[in-house]
Amino acid sequence: MTVYYQTDRCTIYHGDCIEIMPKLAADHLFADPPYSKVTHSGHDEAKRIANRTKLDFDAWTVDDVARFVGAQRSCVGGWRVVMSDHVLQPAWEAFLRAAGLYVFAPLPFVMPGGRVRLMGDGPAVWSVWITAARSKEARFVGWGSLPGAYVLPKGMRDPEMKVGGKPLWLMERLVEDYSRKGETILDPVCGTGSTLAAAVKLGRKAIGIDSSEKACELSASRLIKLSG
Repeated sequence: MTVYYQTDRCTIYHGDCIEIMPKLAADHLFADPPYSKVTHSGHDEAKRIANRTKLDFDAWTVDDVARFVGAQRSCVGGWRVVMSDHVLQPAWEAFLRAAGLYVFAPLPFVMPGGRVRLMGDGPAVWSVWITAARSKEARFVGWGSLPGAYVLPKGMRDPEMKVGGKPLWLMERLVEDYSRKGETILDPVCGTGSTLAAAVKLGRKAIGIDSSEKACELSASRLIKLSG
């Protein structure tokens, strides 16, 4: 459990989130973990055809989802907002429900034109599935009515978003909807830091974890620019 970057608003740990999460405390969790082998294989095929950037992390399995949900049980008190593909989304829903949380129907995040099907043999995939689950404590029952989908506005792009990441616009909307000012946000697979940046910009505290030192470096760089 190595502290890679720390300020009074944000801490980034370099290491295995499964080992680190039980040692932390946060109000809410936001995560965009690796997707299934199906998605990764599709990306690799597109890379072969169109020379796309290769994913530098492995696909996840149902067992990975189970381990992640188990590790976060003791460290998060409120919302869990997790993104995934259509293959692993049912596993997230099932394991979060088994952990005693109230799980809502999956929400689409639509990024028009985000992924083109280069084989030209069917529909492209523009949607990522967001699973939102909350504690059953009474204080969350009256949280409020929230959007049923998130659609990236035309022309809205995040120049700091890397392959496999999510735009800052989306993370700002999710942090606004599923947390309150002054609360602590945990992103156990923080990547290039879009969730952490959104949290700090919106008056929350943030904790990030990543097993990749390069990802920690990119996240820290983003937060340094934000504070400057």
